Amino acid sequence: NEITNSIQEQKNEQKDMEKEGSLWSTIVSKHVDKKIESVTGEIKQARDTVVEARMVIEEDKEKDKRKNNIIIYRAEESQAVGPDTRKKDDFEFCRVLIHEVLEVDGQQGDIQNVVRLGKKVENSTRPLLVVFRNGTIKNEVMESLGKLADAEDKYRVLSITHDMTQKEREQLKEMVAEAKERQRQDTSGEWVYRVRGSPEDLKILKLKRRPRSD
Repeated sequence: NEITNSIQEQKNEQKDMEKEGSLWSTIVSKHVDKKIESVTGEIKQARDTVVEARMVIEEDKEKDKRKNNIIIYRAEESQAVGPDTRKKDDFEFCRVLIHEVLEVDGQQGDIQNVVRLGKKVENSTRPLLVVFRNGTIKNEVMESLGKLADAEDKYRVLSITHDMTQKEREQLKEMVAEAKERQRQDTSGEWVYRVRGSPEDLKILKLKRRPRSD
């Protein structure tokens, strides 16, 4: 009987040890899994931070590349045969626009380059990219756009904007949509809502509507 009882006690102890070992293994496994999840999360967060930093750097590069540029829409295209002659005509158009129509003081070399954007298509007017020597002359041009209202038809129909990055264009599109929504909700008829400002400082302005002239 003593031998039988002793054997049974050994079996029971062995079962208890197996249970404890299984429990300990489970605890360790869960702990390791949590640690792995934590490390994996930290790696992903670090990777996302690097990607975001690269995007910011690329965006800043794009802004810097475009900071002295404007884009002119609906500027009549030259019908000259050769591309060099058409480019000269675009230079002359911009010179007259800036120094005579907008009355911005300047000197030779203010306009460094002009480029038609996109492929030439019949009966279509491509946007005209204008690259200035520095940001000062570009800003003076943008601040003088109000003078287009009293200019000849070929200048009055122009739309002139900053040369924006893709991200800035998306932001502008969202703000224009918001301005239109505010306009829709304003039933007084006394105000108009317009987006104004540089790409890095866009604002929606509430402006008094001009009375129509007969």
